[in-house]
Amino acid sequence: MACPKRSQRHASDIDLTLVGAAISSRTMAQIDTELDDLLLPWMIDLSRHSDLSHPPLLDPIERVGQVFYRHTPE
Repeated sequence: MACPKRSQRHASDIDLTLVGAAISSRTMAQIDTELDDLLLPWMIDLSRHSDLSHPPLLDPIERVGQVFYRHTPE
């Protein structure tokens, strides 16, 4: 989300990048659908970290990205 950079504005969206080896395209589509069904007032840009290679996209993720959920296998 734009908040960590303190640049939130009316048209801001939520940038959500998933990290993990087991995140398939099918899983991404399912998560995207479930997030869309929440009817949030923000657009959600969903990405998979392993698909990103453009430094201007990766840099803010590494510098100011916030982990808000970490799955730990039982």
